[in-house]
Formats: sequence, C-alpha cells, structure tokens
Amino acid sequence: MLWMWLLSCSSTAHAIAVRPRDVKIRGITAPVRIYEAASQDAALDAAIETDSDPFGACCWPSAVVAARSLAARADVAGLRILELGAGTGLASATAARLGADVVATDVSELSLELLRRAAADGGAFDVQLLDFTDSDAVAALGDFDIIVAADTLYEEAIARAT
Repeated sequence: MLWMWLLSCSSTAHAIAVRPRDVKIRGITAPVRIYEAASQDAALDAAIETDSDPFGACCWPSAVVAARSLAARADVAGLRILELGAGTGLASATAARLGADVVATDVSELSLELLRRAAADGGAFDVQLLDFTDSDAVAALGDFDIIVAADTLYEEAIARAT
C-alpha cells in the first residue's frame, strides 16, 4: 500500500510516495515495520526543490546496524531509550518491540509522520519533535539509559553542536 506525503515550499509542492517496509532483525521473530519513501531518488528530488531535508525519508544501513545492536543486547526490556534524528525509526521500533520505553525524535516533518505511522502500526513508541542541537530541549526529555543516533551528522552545524 502506497500513500503520498506532500512536501511544499512557497512556489512548488511535491508528492512523495511512501510505503511500509518490513525489516528482519536477527533476534526478533517477526519483522519490524517502518515507513519510508518508495523512491530515494524521488525523495531527494523533492527535497532539492523544496529546500527540505531528505535524509530521514529512507532507511539507511546505519539504522539497521543500530537496530541489530539493540536486538543483540539481553537487557533492553524496561530500559528508557532515546533516538535522536530517528528518520524512519527502525532502531526505535526495534527497541520498542524488545520491551523498551522509547522516545523517537526528529526535526523533519516528513520523518515525524513516518515515525507516527510506524508507532501506530505496532511500533508502540513515543514520537516527538526535537532539534537535538538544542541541549536544553534534549535535557528537558529527562534521563535515558541508551541514546541512539545513526546517520545524523549531515550538516556542519549539527557536527559542531554535538
């Protein structure tokens, strides 16, 4: 099933087809469902046209590594986990499936919508808007046992802030 997300700016609007994706993670019996752009190229083209961030629209290999690392741990259940720049939320959905109390964050409206869909579709994690370069906003979320950030240093300002 495809659905469309509309990216817009003052002069143009672009629809991006979004699809569910089931990802098999070792150590978890059923696949973990996330949502992502059906085409990375279309997401990038729309982001260029609308001057927006395309990075969280697709599941990247580092998210798979983060999810696998969480699944390999024996003690995830009951932990409080924060994912910064969650994008499609694979690590968050995996941690939630393992019984963790998860907060998935992103600054991109597209990513937040993808996260909300994954959380509503069995992901069972909290989704919040967060600019993680704002240390006060991060601190306001409280304490976490694990903080996950995969593929987040795309901009120089982010690298300087972290």
